[in-house]
Amino acid sequence: MKRPLWSVMIGKRDRSQALYCMSALRLAAVVALVCLFLPIMGGCQAANKNVLIGSWRFSSATGTMKGGCQATDVFTEKTWTFTLQTGGGAVTTAVTYNVSPKQIAVINATTGGFATYTLIDKNHVYTESAWGRCIYERTN
Repeated sequence: MKRPLWSVMIGKRDRSQALYCMSALRLAAVVALVCLFLPIMGGCQAANKNVLIGSWRFSSATGTMKGGCQATDVFTEKTWTFTLQTGGGAVTTAVTYNVSPKQIAVINATTGGFATYTLIDKNHVYTESAWGRCIYERTN
């Protein structure tokens, strides 16, 4: 009967340690594969769902911000379309998002500039600056 190469290279008392190391390597390989494929299968996306996706309208403001708030916001997976309260047409820009449990940063894909929306509840968000706060409510 042929002996495995590892058993020839190490003494009898070290065989159990070698078997333990091989088991640990197999477990590490399985964990690595699960971590690699879980996001691809959508397993991690629910934790950071972007609740900002959808349509929003201006609700109220604090301070001197009222005229500077958007009248409407429409967020899709890749774009942000907004209209200003001061008039003018809708502006659409390509964006990416940085999603956390309480805040969502909307990042302009061209310039890198961003706006941060803070969640009040699932139907209300606000943006804030030194001039005050703009509050929006979901319309869809």
